Amino acid sequence: MRRGDRQVAAPTFDTSYGSHKAPLRDGKVVYIHPEGRFYTLEFKSPVTGEHFRESYYFADRLTAEERKAP
Repeated sequence: MRRGDRQVAAPTFDTSYGSHKAPLRDGKVVYIHPEGRFYTLEFKSPVTGEHFRESYYFADRLTAEERKAP
């Protein structure tokens, strides 16, 4: 994975009212931690057209329970 690559992911929208998983969206890799701990995707809202970002751990950094989650 490199900066500028496209990835498909489901952004999470955590609010004080709870957590909600969004449908899969196409995002662009805008940052990769220098030691490979996580990466950041930038998404474009289909409603407002604004951009938002969310960070994800690489698959090999997840716990066994997190890998089993849908």
